[in-house]
Amino acid sequence: MALTLHGGRPGTDYDAAWWRSVFGLLGECFPGLPGGAATAEALGFPWADQTTPFTLSEQGRTVAHVGVLAHPMRLDGRAAVVAGVHAVGTTEAWRRRGLARRLLGEALDWVDERFALAKLHTDLPEVYAPHGFRVVPTHRFRTPPQPPAQVQKRLLQPLRHAADADLLRSLLRLRTPASNRCATADPGWLELTVAALSGALSSGFWHIESHNAIVALGEEAGGALILDVIAPEPPPLAVVMGAAGAADRPVLWSFSPELSCDRAEAIPTPPEAGVLMVRGDWPLGEPFGISPLWEH
Repeated sequence: MALTLHGGRPGTDYDAAWWRSVFGLLGECFPGLPGGAATAEALGFPWADQTTPFTLSEQGRTVAHVGVLAHPMRLDGRAAVVAGVHAVGTTEAWRRRGLARRLLGEALDWVDERFALAKLHTDLPEVYAPHGFRVVPTHRFRTPPQPPAQVQKRLLQPLRHAADADLLRSLLRLRTPASNRCATADPGWLELTVAALSGALSSGFWHIESHNAIVALGEEAGGALILDVIAPEPPPLAVVMGAAGAADRPVLWSFSPELSCDRAEAIPTPPEAGVLMVRGDWPLGEPFGISPLWEH
């Protein structure tokens, strides 16, 4: 039976029934994704507003999907908008028939007419290498030891308290990118969607009122991983380290911390974290990192 192709139109062009079919597939491929997307929508960031979907369907049932985001970034000190390939999946009964390869070809033809650079994050680089993507090594960063500042911090609960959600959205809109080497510059839709998908919305965002800043924290290798620093102006290094609990456990940055510290040791990102792949002229040659909250 012939499959129906949809692609190249904004996600907002499709109705709710069409998206229910897409989320049925995405829920099969990525359990928890539909719930995370619903959470992000409740915070003001509908999935359909941010993505250009490419799908194949059989009698109205979506059997394969590739999405493309327009991701505003800071790269090598310059503003850039990068195509972000995301949510690539095929239903079990249609796998190993070349559907993902076909959709990636359609999506990348569309991307090449509009973007100089595309990127994605994956555990399966062999799937994307035939399409011109290559792995770019990323790093974590360790800053020199220093006494952390004593800071008062409060865990934000944006899913429970409207004021916390408003504060988080406000600082994301007003933020300075967390790094000039490589950082997201989106006004919140990507970061909060990824946080909703990963569960970080309830446990990761700490507000430091004295510095009008939020430090996003995760865990890696038994220590704290700084996922983001969200503020109009970067707070001092000692403040960030104090928020991370540096006196009690090891702390790594998931991105280049040069705005807070010009001396940091680069450490290769662990393989289990997946890899960044790019297609096009990637401008960065020196060690850099990309936060899990900025991936897709």
